[in-house]
Amino acid sequence: MIPIAKSYGDYNVYEEIESGSDDSRLQFKLLTSNLHKYDRIIAMDIDRLSRSNLHLQLIKQDFALHSIELVLPNAIYNFKNDADLFSYDLQSMLAEYEHRSIKKRLEMGTMIAVNQGKFLRRPPYGYVKDKKIFFM
Repeated sequence: MIPIAKSYGDYNVYEEIESGSDDSRLQFKLLTSNLHKYDRIIAMDIDRLSRSNLHLQLIKQDFALHSIELVLPNAIYNFKNDADLFSYDLQSMLAEYEHRSIKKRLEMGTMIAVNQGKFLRRPPYGYVKDKKIFFM
C-alpha cells in the first residue's frame, strides 16, 4: 500500500493488526478523528475498514461528508458518484456475509472437533495436557 500512498504525495500510516470486525480499534479511531485532514484514504480492501455493513455505511457517510475518496489497489471510490456508491454498498454487504460465513464454519469445525474428543485449547492453569485424556 505504501507505493500507492507515495504516488499521491505526503501520507500517514495507520497500521492495524486487529480484526476488521472490531469497531473500537485504536488506529481506526485515530484515523476517523483526523478525517478532516485527508482527501483520500488508502486501504487494502473494504473489509479491512470493517466487516459490519452498518459500520461500513457509517464510514461511507463520513467519507462523503468530508469529500474523501477510498483508494483500493483495484478500485477508487468517489462517494459523490452513484456507480461508486452502488459498488461500495455491494462490497460492504459481501464483506459482512463473508465474515458471517467464516464465523459459522469456524464454529462448526470447533463442534466437530469437540465431538471427536479433540483438545482445543491450552489446559487451565495448574493442569497439564495428557494426550490420553481429553477434556473440554
